[in-house]
Amino acid sequence: MLILRAILKFLIFLFAVILIIFGVIAAVTPIPFGLIFIAIGFFLLTAVSPSLMGRIRRRWPWLDRRLKMLDAKLPRWLARHLRKSDAAKET
Repeated sequence: MLILRAILKFLIFLFAVILIIFGVIAAVTPIPFGLIFIAIGFFLLTAVSPSLMGRIRRRWPWLDRRLKMLDAKLPRWLARHLRKSDAAKET
């Protein structure tokens, strides 16, 4: 069971990275649908690995500020994952 959970986390992590890469490529199109893919990818990344997202937030303060602004506007179940990555930043 533990192996299946680790495989699932890895697959979600891989899917999140692919979404972010695809989003960066698609963000330069006239209709920037890539931004949606980037956001979904970051949320999946936060759900799978809050500590990694905490490191990303430390590295790019502008992203940290944007995510904190989103925290108040998102549904509670989604904002909870963002707060986990912010808590990982403090540890």
